[in-house]
Amino acid sequence: MQQINTIFGQWRPRLRLVGENVPTVDVIITCCNEDIDIVLDTVRAALRLDYPQNRYRVIVADDGSSAELSAVIFGMAERFQNLYYTARVKRGPDGYKAGNLNHTLKFLSKLPQGSAELVAGLDADMIPETRWLRAMTPHLVENPRLAVVCPPQHYYNVPLNDPLWQAQKHSYRCKAFTRDMADSAWCTGSGWVIRREALIEIGGFPLASLTEDLLTSTLLLAAGWKSGYVAEALQYGQVPESYHAHVKQFTRWTVGLAQIGAYMRFTIPRYRIGKLTLKQRLACMEDQIIPFFSIINTMNMMLMPIFLFTDLQFVYYRDLEQMKVLLRLKCLGIIFTWINLFHTSLFSGFQACVREGSNELWMAPYYALAITRSIFLPAWLGGKVTGFTPTGTISNSLNERQRSLRSPMIYRLKNIMINCGAIFHLGLLVLCSFAITNRVRNSLQYYSGDWQSLWISLLTTVAWPPMQWFQQISACLTPLQYAIFPPDVPDRESLLDRDGITGVAYPTSKAKQEQSPVWEARYVQLHCLSLPYVVCVLISTWWI
Repeated sequence: MQQINTIFGQWRPRLRLVGENVPTVDVIITCCNEDIDIVLDTVRAALRLDYPQNRYRVIVADDGSSAELSAVIFGMAERFQNLYYTARVKRGPDGYKAGNLNHTLKFLSKLPQGSAELVAGLDADMIPETRWLRAMTPHLVENPRLAVVCPPQHYYNVPLNDPLWQAQKHSYRCKAFTRDMADSAWCTGSGWVIRREALIEIGGFPLASLTEDLLTSTLLLAAGWKSGYVAEALQYGQVPESYHAHVKQFTRWTVGLAQIGAYMRFTIPRYRIGKLTLKQRLACMEDQIIPFFSIINTMNMMLMPIFLFTDLQFVYYRDLEQMKVLLRLKCLGIIFTWINLFHTSLFSGFQACVREGSNELWMAPYYALAITRSIFLPAWLGGKVTGFTPTGTISNSLNERQRSLRSPMIYRLKNIMINCGAIFHLGLLVLCSFAITNRVRNSLQYYSGDWQSLWISLLTTVAWPPMQWFQQISACLTPLQYAIFPPDVPDRESLLDRDGITGVAYPTSKAKQEQSPVWEARYVQLHCLSLPYVVCVLISTWWI
């Protein structure tokens, strides 16, 4: 076993398992009606891993039962003795991806060679680096109580500026570290390696959540096992290429988290705690509660224009001196929040931290609606369980990110505003803008010439820091800006280096690199205006 030099801020060392005496691994590639070329690129890369070929198997678990894919894989299996194909017959509730994985585990147990020591998983579009298994397995070898290790997900088709914030840089570079430090690392869906013994102990992959990976790691922790996060770029996949697919993917993840919270009862009752430590319970509780805050955020967004249209103030006070004290305390609190933001940005970068907040704001209505329908509403009131639709199978008929094939703006606006529900964001923009204009105009007319009274009137209404309406409007610009100015992404083949003989393809060096952002009037730039504003307001309290 070798240790590789670590990078700044890394929690776990980078290890390499060398030699031929390595654990046996079953690599499961889950797929369901994705483009066959995408699946085959993942399969070819998995067959070329830097790992003894007689120590690992690759299993294509096809939940779409594609006759074409089956024929291709069986043809490849004639050349690769460690390649297998399986598809299940679905009866009743199928458990989506978890059901597919459990079926594959049963399939593997019936093979002549028996089951491997470790089970690994790759999504259909995730191309693994050749060092993937040698980088993941040593952590399990080193610690016999470590049940699962998982790497971050990297993507090779992220557009310039990532307008929908799909790369999740903050999550993988900051949140994942803190979870690992709390001994509560998540299994992140693809690239994971699990100890079969631990998986059997919890009864296989659980069916109670759309995010079976996260629930699996939670149940492993409750059973007394440990989990780990390996911060190394070991796989590259694709982000959804349409607004609709992006919303579906993130909504599914959020509903899955909410389902975990409901299933685990937020780790409050003793019968759900198991062997979780206090630190793990608090970490799991936070992750499971956060999705429900989207309902509160959505209500705030809906109430904001109503509030602005009334004569109510954001703050009430006894006299001017009390108002100054309240204002100073508020400004200082905001400044300390910014200091914390700057500190957090050391891990993931400033833009990533700020845009994480933007994403939570403009996606909140989608999350709130999905959680309400999936968990709270009965069927006769419109309740509907959110289904699992593989992201790669969602249609992209508008070709939003291909300049030469892109549909006209009118069709993009109709699809995003009407079909995808972003009319909510547009309505909030219009109503808030009108209400703010009306309030400012009334104050100017009523306090004409009295600058102190005018400033106090504006402060206690539309200008009270941090001007939450301004943050909401800035975030809600995202769908509209995306519809009018969609990003350009090259076709998939041009992002890959393909071997002309073997057909094996890996993302190009350029595609792997993070796109250098260019200046745009988006949320980050608009959000940054709030800090100098707060400082100026704080200073002004000594002159009011």
